[in-house]
This record gives sequence, C-alpha cells and structure tokens, in this order.
Amino acid sequence: MSEAGQELVVIPAKDALAVFTDKAKIEPYITKVRTAVAEFSGSVATPKGRKEIASMAHKVVKIKTYIEGVGKDLADAQKEIPKKIDATRKYARDTLDQIAGEVRKPLDEWEKNEEARVKRHTDTLTLLDAFTRGEYPQTIEAIKANIATAAAVIIGPACEEFEPEYAKAKEAAEAALTAALAKAEKAEADRAELEQLRKEAAERAERDRIEALKREAAEAAIRDAEKAAQAERDAAQAREDELRKAAEKAEQDARDTEARLKREADAKAAQDERDRLAREANTKHRATVNRAALSAFVEGGIDEDIAKKVIALIAKKMIPAISIAY
Repeated sequence: MSEAGQELVVIPAKDALAVFTDKAKIEPYITKVRTAVAEFSGSVATPKGRKEIASMAHKVVKIKTYIEGVGKDLADAQKEIPKKIDATRKYARDTLDQIAGEVRKPLDEWEKNEEARVKRHTDTLTLLDAFTRGEYPQTIEAIKANIATAAAVIIGPACEEFEPEYAKAKEAAEAALTAALAKAEKAEADRAELEQLRKEAAERAERDRIEALKREAAEAAIRDAEKAAQAERDAAQAREDELRKAAEKAEQDARDTEARLKREADAKAAQDERDRLAREANTKHRATVNRAALSAFVEGGIDEDIAKKVIALIAKKMIPAISIAY
C-alpha cells in the first residue's frame, strides 16, 4: 500500500458516479481496506510495532481522505445527485473512521495504560520532592509519618525506567525529613524548657504574691487592732462622758422634781386653804339660809324640831320638786 493509498484503492473516473450513487459498489473498495488491515499484524510491545500500528491507521485515514476527495469532486461535477453522493461519502467516512479506530484501539489502550503507569511514578516522585522542599505541616507527627512514607518507597525493578530518579528523590527526601525532624524535636524541647521556666517563674511570682498578701494582712491586722483599741478607748471615754452627763442630768432632774413637787405642794396647800375657806363660807351661808327658813317655818306655826327635820330633808334633796336656794 503506497503512502497515498491509491495502489490499494483507486476509483476510475468512469466508475466514480456509479460507485458514489450505489453504496454496494463502494463496498469492494472498503473490503480491500478491511482485508489489508486483517492481514496486518502489529504489536504495542515494541517501539517498532507501535510505530507500524500508527502508520497503518494513518494509511486508512489517507484512503478515507482520497475517497472523500473523489466523492467531493464528483459531487461538485454532478450537482443533480448531491444527496446520493453525500450519503455515500458519509458512509465511507464513518466506516473508515470506525476501521481506523479499530486499528488504533490497541495503541490507544496501550497509550492510556502507559500514561497511567507514568503518572503513578511521577506522582510518587512529586511527593518525594514535596518532602524535600518541606511542603507539609512541620509537626513531629507529620514529619514521622512522611519519613515512613518515604521509607516505604523501594528502589528496584518496580521503579522501571524511573529508578535513578527514585533513588535520588528518596535520598534527598529522607535527608530533608531527618533534618526537619531534628529541628522540630529541638524546637519542641526548647518550647518545653521555656514552658518549664515560665511555670517556675509563675510559681515564684505566686509565692511572692502570697507572702506579700500575708505581710499586708499582718500589717492590716495590727492597724485594725490599734484602731479597735483606740475605738475602745474612745467608747470608754464616751461612756464616761455619758455617765457624767446622765449623773448631772439626774441631779438636775431631782432638783427640778423637788422644785416641782414643792410648787405642787404649795399650790395644793393654797388650794386646800381656799377650798376650806370656801366650805366654811358655804357652811355659814347655808346655816344662815337654813336659819332663815327655820325662822319662817316657826313663824308660820310649825314646831321648831319638825321644821329642822323638814329643812334637813329638803337640803338632802329627799323631798321631790322642793329645794332650797342657797
């Protein structure tokens, strides 16, 4: 089969119209391609075999391009039958694309697997490189986990053609991780030491604070005791002053009471004297009125003794509706 594919598929100009207006007449040409592909053997196991597969697929595409071109030229020349020609062109195009895909399928699968294989290696190499650059959390736990990950990478046949890169990347990663672990452990030790120093300083400060509080409490107690003693002295003086004032007030009250009682006694004596004189005067006045009444009774012919008894009964208000006006 030549580069252009015309040695295997050549459509005479005189047969072109019939070929492109009848799908059955183009089938023999496609069959030739199928036969050639069936007779072809290529292997993806070797670079040469992969190249031969790609070449065969390319030749099928060339035949497709050739038939497409003949059909297009014919369609341009035969405008009255474009639909039939276009249908035949599409059939040839799709069929040959399918054949080309079938031919290339083993190579596509190999390339896909090859890409996945290479990616597995490059991903591991990228991870080791990240360990070397320190692109991960710089904690002791994270560094130890990364050291274990790097150690799990075995340099050998499994590394395939990347073995030299694996060896170099692993060595660099382990060296960087070991240094990072030492640095992190030292930083942790420094932090622990600093924390201990801070703790001890805080404890000393707390002890000093407590001692200061005790001193202040003792001084405050002394001051409070002095204040209490002074307050007691002041209270005693105040009580003494109050007792003195109370005694003075009691003496004054006694004098005032004595003077009041004397005044009251004098007033009562004077009142009693006035009452006695009033009673004596009243007795004299009543006696005078009674004598006048007695004289009137006697002059009226009433026995004197009887008249006295009547006057006594009237004076004592023992006779209803009758009284003596004194």
